[in-house]
Amino acid sequence: MRSTVSPDSLARLDAQHHLHPFTNHEEMHTKGTHVMTRGEGVYLWDARGQKLLDGLAGLWCVNVGYSCNEIVEAVHEQMRRLPYYCSFFNTTTESAIELADKISAVAPRGLGHVMFTNSGSEANETALKLIRGYLKLRGQSKRSKIITRKYSYHGVTLATTSMTGLSNCTEPFDLPLPGFVQVPGPLAYAADKEKEPDAYGRWCLEETERIILREDPATIAAIFAEPIQGAGGVIVPPAGYLRALCDLARKHGILFVADEVITGFGRLGSWFASELWNLEPRRARAGEGLDERLSPRSVRRWCAMRSRTRLSTAVIWRMALLTADTRRVARRGWRICG
Repeated sequence: MRSTVSPDSLARLDAQHHLHPFTNHEEMHTKGTHVMTRGEGVYLWDARGQKLLDGLAGLWCVNVGYSCNEIVEAVHEQMRRLPYYCSFFNTTTESAIELADKISAVAPRGLGHVMFTNSGSEANETALKLIRGYLKLRGQSKRSKIITRKYSYHGVTLATTSMTGLSNCTEPFDLPLPGFVQVPGPLAYAADKEKEPDAYGRWCLEETERIILREDPATIAAIFAEPIQGAGGVIVPPAGYLRALCDLARKHGILFVADEVITGFGRLGSWFASELWNLEPRRARAGEGLDERLSPRSVRRWCAMRSRTRLSTAVIWRMALLTADTRRVARRGWRICG
């Protein structure tokens, strides 16, 4: 239903009640809110009638454009038939089963199970718990530290903000928490303009190993890495860097986690960026765009630990199917998303 409220009235109403994430509210209240009212394909229209090219695809997540008729029709049909049910306690839905199967068919080699979460932050939280549980089962409970890189972004919870390598995200909250260790990110331009990118990448790897040895490899659980660091500036790593980082983790018995929230599901020309760099991660996270952002969705994949997969709402799985064309109980899940 089209709003009959004027753009200025909408902006005032927004300022009274709505707290925006990642927003300078003083500036917003001075300049006003930019209210979007319609989307079609790659374009948006705001409340003043301006047509805008959405170069960011929402927040990296509108993979096939706005108002896709096939998705709208699939959502409508699923809402009429079964709008929601969880996958707690040995239950699930047809669409969830079918989607997990489709994702498994295109996932990097060795990643044979799927867990769905509500966002990238929740996906990383889930990954952290799965890793800790897995290492405890293997008698390696002392491995609890997590390594991430400068300029990385992994989420907004306490733990995932602690993983994030952007000071404007961590300093206001006195983060990171203990046990989260930062190593250099491969962005020569920001750190050392005298070095060529390849040379700086090699230095980053050397410094990463030095920090691993300083911290004691036997205390480190995992290295998390975005194949391309999105929020840090869309940082494409030097040739060979990511594979060498993955090999460095294996050398010291450390799990390697590919955070593919913004690189998964075909954005770089393959289903997952891990394939482009031959990473073969033990864990992979992917998500933004799987559901075309009609509702939030992120995917956690894992091998090395069998678990009952918890999935979520039938509507989400039905539309995700269009865009995507154990013995031990996992005490982890989300009410809305599985």
